[in-house]
Amino acid sequence: MKKLTGLLIAFIVTFTLLLNFAGLHPNQSLAAMPYTTNTDTLYRFEFSKQTGYELTECADGTMLLVAQGDEKAKAQVLRFNPANKHFTKLFSFTGSNGSNPGMKLATLTNPEIFFGTTRNGGKANKGVIYSVDITTGKQEIVYSFPLVSGVQNPVIGLQRVDDHTLLGVGQVKNNFQLFTFDANTKKVNVHSISDDKCTYSVKSLPIMIRPGDYVVLCEIKSQAKRHSTDLAFVEYNLLSNQVISVTRETFGLRPASDLVPGKDGCIYVSNYFSLMADDPKADFLFVKYDPVAHNISTRQPLLNEFTVWGPPLAADRQGNLIGAFLYGGEANGGYIIRYDPVKDEMKTVHEWASGSPGPMTSDAPLLHHSNGNYYGFSFAGGSDFEGRFFSLNPETGESVELAGFSPDLY
Repeated sequence: MKKLTGLLIAFIVTFTLLLNFAGLHPNQSLAAMPYTTNTDTLYRFEFSKQTGYELTECADGTMLLVAQGDEKAKAQVLRFNPANKHFTKLFSFTGSNGSNPGMKLATLTNPEIFFGTTRNGGKANKGVIYSVDITTGKQEIVYSFPLVSGVQNPVIGLQRVDDHTLLGVGQVKNNFQLFTFDANTKKVNVHSISDDKCTYSVKSLPIMIRPGDYVVLCEIKSQAKRHSTDLAFVEYNLLSNQVISVTRETFGLRPASDLVPGKDGCIYVSNYFSLMADDPKADFLFVKYDPVAHNISTRQPLLNEFTVWGPPLAADRQGNLIGAFLYGGEANGGYIIRYDPVKDEMKTVHEWASGSPGPMTSDAPLLHHSNGNYYGFSFAGGSDFEGRFFSLNPETGESVELAGFSPDLY
């Protein structure tokens, strides 16, 4: 027995020394171990590039990354510090504390407490609203959606209405509707968008255009034609629960983003398309909705037969629109554009070389950080061509690889 104990102690000591030699603390997860490239030592995500993810900037300049997870790793929330390029995992979703998280996080009065939703998990497996303290990483379920009645299975995430109210989208029977959550009373109220002719199923978080008035992208389900569906921009008053106006979209929009406000006062949503598709009428970059004139227009793509558009639009800090082409450019490596909606002017901010760290930008929108850089993800490229998390200086074109993905599972 003493001999066995001695061998065990020797093994533990040797293993610890090896870990220290490798730069890995014994309590650190092997999956989170940085991997070495020719130029840098990078953090490797536990999940693969096939999962969903999105960034949110905090008041202190750090960023939160919500990852939906996959067969390789559970859904999780990470915190990234761009100053030292350091990642911290705040927590993972295990089912009892939620699963299938929405991407959008929001704060109320405390900038260190963020709120989010999960589509499943919780007491009834119908989803939860949770809070997370970004300093301690402590997660708390503040509301668990019930098994019967009301709204269930929230999607997308949350946005702030006022100091104690959050707005989200959840399932009500066969449609998706808006709901509000009061953080003081811990109560949820459903705001069903409907009139005497149609039922509206919400497709995005809304954009406020006037106090109490919001624009929502909805799927219209006609009561006269049961199987007829169209998309429309619906103006809705959250206080009176009244539909103000409905402007139908007739261009064949296939939404690739949430609604994005432009500095011209209009609202935009990007479109999935390919210039190699059979229907040229569907080849437009985005739809523009003017809430004053109540009309819709489209923006056509740049002339490039290999161009494919798909990743969502985002607004930069000046109210311009930013997004990425999957392919195209001189090297056909893809490029990032910036669109000025006031001047109707589109510029190429950065063009990737073929096979470089940037082609095939992912479905996650770019984030324009307060430090001036864009942050985003790619499905391919990087030091091992598994995809990467990168920063890009839009003025100089300098790009830095910050993290890589685990090998693709598919």
